[in-house]
Amino acid sequence: MREFTPYEQATVDADLPVLERWVAEHPRLRAEVVVDRDAYESNVGHVLLVVRLLDHSAVRLAREELAELVSRPEHLRVRAWRWMPDPAEIERLHEEVRAVRVDGPGRGRISVSWADVTTGFLVVALDREDPALAAAIEAVRPGWVRVHPEPIVVHPLA
Repeated sequence: MREFTPYEQATVDADLPVLERWVAEHPRLRAEVVVDRDAYESNVGHVLLVVRLLDHSAVRLAREELAELVSRPEHLRVRAWRWMPDPAEIERLHEEVRAVRVDGPGRGRISVSWADVTTGFLVVALDREDPALAAAIEAVRPGWVRVHPEPIVVHPLA
């Protein structure tokens, strides 16, 4: 592995601590910062400082905020991180969600659920709008389970 040029080393020395501090100050984003040497090693570009975020919706705002903080924003990349939980963990979460019940007449039921391929979280669809049931399901593991905003009715094949 070849050494950084003085310019590249100055970029890492100046901006990496700034990015690490920002990541530490924003724990809810579950971000991480890495030095991407691939482009540098293949002689096609400069070393990149990459901030990977688990929250896909926060990428644009984080990029804008971080570009103001670093001395060399041309070396900054902010990307969505495609983290996927262990399939066994998702199955346990499925079981916990299926066990949720809210009593009363006219209550919704879970019609379908799936692991979102973008976020890795469990998405649950109800057969009708039921805010109480939706809240109870999302409370099983906050941030890991999302109730689909629209009811989805699944009709069995006859």
